[in-house]
Amino acid sequence: MGSVGESQPDYDVLVIGAGLSGCYACHRMHQLNLKVKVLEAGTSVGGTWYWNRYPGARFDSESYTYAFYFSPEILDEWKWTEHYAPQAETERYIRFLCDRLELWDDLQFNTSITKAHWIEQDRLWKLTDASGRTYTSRFLITGIGVLSNPTLPNVPGVADF
Repeated sequence: MGSVGESQPDYDVLVIGAGLSGCYACHRMHQLNLKVKVLEAGTSVGGTWYWNRYPGARFDSESYTYAFYFSPEILDEWKWTEHYAPQAETERYIRFLCDRLELWDDLQFNTSITKAHWIEQDRLWKLTDASGRTYTSRFLITGIGVLSNPTLPNVPGVADF
């Protein structure tokens, strides 16, 4: 692990979140030959499709809109079973992408980031997880998405629902 006084960070790029955006960011960093680590709070990939497992959870857009179009091979290999895929199929698709793009070695699970701080004098990011472990990088990509924190309406009794 790097410390604030070191000139070399642990990674070129740290990515927070292993949903579609975080996985794509990891893939792009591989293409650029950068040392990357994706830090995910959950036990697997999937982002909103990992966290939201309620009955009937599925796309509200046609499934193909979530496809990674940069790879004809991936497009040809994966076949959606429904036009509006259910949660479990979407989660399988993201795991399939991690297999085909060889991302698993750069994904770290059960890691909830509690702080991200830019250290100006060292020109690096310092992240701290819930256990107190720190990570440093030259660049930071947040792929936590807009659905990572619930926004509850201001309705009397909503806490009892």
